[in-house]
Amino acid sequence: FGLPRASFRAAAVRAISDATPSFAVVREPLERLLSAYSTVMHWMRRFKCDAPKAPANCPSFSRVDSESARFEAFVDYLVSGDLARAAESRSSMLSKMRHAYTQMHYIQLFPYRIHGIFRLEDSLMEHLGMFAKANGLRDVYSRARRKGTAKTNTNVGGISANSLRKNASTVVLAKLSAYLRQDYACLGYPLPTDAR
Repeated sequence: FGLPRASFRAAAVRAISDATPSFAVVREPLERLLSAYSTVMHWMRRFKCDAPKAPANCPSFSRVDSESARFEAFVDYLVSGDLARAAESRSSMLSKMRHAYTQMHYIQLFPYRIHGIFRLEDSLMEHLGMFAKANGLRDVYSRARRKGTAKTNTNVGGISANSLRKNASTVVLAKLSAYLRQDYACLGYPLPTDAR
């Protein structure tokens, strides 16, 4: 999901056809975006964007002092169109903004049929195992899980998604709802009541 558009398409064209069994793993859109914010802020701090003498190309939201105000500025950055310009830049720091793209953005990049979409919240390992069996694939995910080698997300940014959501204004949640509307509609998640 972090690949630039051109290299993703080139790799897909070389290795995949419409008949190749393919799947996408998706996550509740707002929860994913809150997690993406935490990851983006982790990288902004690594690039010293929160320092008094921050690099000139740091996004303005990264220099806001309070977490809730910074999150609000981040949401404004998302909906303004600045995200797309930053994420496609050649800057290593700004490319980290790709974490905040919607899931449908990435799904639409895939040039072939997607045979299965699995929700992270819905017995993911079991569904991947059934998909592998139905398509004659090795069930590497279940084997890795049994061996204890499956990867886990370790909350890279250390920012509480619950706190962000709880402290966000209804205006911010409404902006996020509009930004994520296609994810909610196409992936079948119900729109959260606090984001309507």
